[in-house]
Amino acid sequence: NYANVLLTLGEREQGTAKLEAANTAICAALEELSRERNPIQWARGKISLGTALRVLGVRSSDITRLESSIAAFKAALKVLTRERMPIEWARAQVNLGNDLGTLAERKRDTSLLNAAISAFKAALAEFTREHMPLEWARVQSNLGNALTVLSQLEGTTGPLEASISTYHFALEEITRERLPLEWGRLQFNLGNALRVVGNRESGTESLRLAAARLNAATSELTCERAPLEWAMVQACLAITLTEIADRSGLTRSPALEAIDRAIDVFRTIEATHHLIAAEDIRRSILGG
Repeated sequence: NYANVLLTLGEREQGTAKLEAANTAICAALEELSRERNPIQWARGKISLGTALRVLGVRSSDITRLESSIAAFKAALKVLTRERMPIEWARAQVNLGNDLGTLAERKRDTSLLNAAISAFKAALAEFTREHMPLEWARVQSNLGNALTVLSQLEGTTGPLEASISTYHFALEEITRERLPLEWGRLQFNLGNALRVVGNRESGTESLRLAAARLNAATSELTCERAPLEWAMVQACLAITLTEIADRSGLTRSPALEAIDRAIDVFRTIEATHHLIAAEDIRRSILGG
């Protein structure tokens, strides 16, 4: 329980100190919560461990944290089976899918992405729209993310079209009035998918739609409320604005301003992996 409190605080605060402390506390608990004596509590401890490792992995460039997180969720799923605990099984599938998707993007591995998609589709067997509409919508959003990345890696349009459809499905349940932060995340994801569409077209229509969605996202994902996500939106916006500028004969200054905003926040919150990527984007904008 102490670890879960640290984990919640660590997700909301800058840096990784509380997340590291949560990881240590969970490992200490698991020394006593053995699978043989307390299988359910052990599995839940593995879920907490996987969550802490996932957040640490997302904030750093060290993929071993993500790989360890995946191992923790897979271990938990051996106990939290669909037959025994269907809802916890489905949530573990979602966590596993998120980790596989993040690792796949970093390693550019389509097999991991397909495994992530399979995990999300498995979760949808329990999280139906009729019985659990919000959970259903959240999984649709996660599935859309994986399909977007798959489209980027494969260079195909089929997964991209499917991802845009899943985002629109999700937005039917995740409205701004009901869940403003999650609505903002969906706007971000949809904007990113539209950006990929725009990159493959000759005009700027899809790119401008993408920029509009990204700007909408920042109305809820503000720097104060969600600094990491706000900075990620700014980085995506910078790429989008660069493409618009190049195709319209405009200056790249707005794109440079957006990526500089992102870099400042990534540096402040010590999001190493994102900082490295943002600095690459900045060099690309200046070098173009």
